[in-house]
Amino acid sequence: MSNPLTKKDFEAQLNQSFTLDTGESTFELRLVEVQALSESARVPDGREPFSAIFLGPLEPIFEQQTLSLGNPAFKELIVFLVPLGPDEKNQGIRYEAVFS
Repeated sequence: MSNPLTKKDFEAQLNQSFTLDTGESTFELRLVEVQALSESARVPDGREPFSAIFLGPLEPIFEQQTLSLGNPAFKELIVFLVPLGPDEKNQGIRYEAVFS
């Protein structure tokens, strides 16, 4: 995708799987939430900043770092993922990527 990704682009992928490539192994993450960030975070060109929350396996827990995510709609994304901890049901670890 040549244009910057938008909140709507990610909302269209809710509950879809993304492949996380660590360079050594691959893991599946599922996009579980897309949130708008505050209006004060809006960038000068008018893009709406947002965060994408992914759910991954309980183990391993990935440290915050830049990783490659892919799915059929986006091909490959290079994103900075931050672990947020386990989800409410302790079924996986939540990760956040912020787009501004």
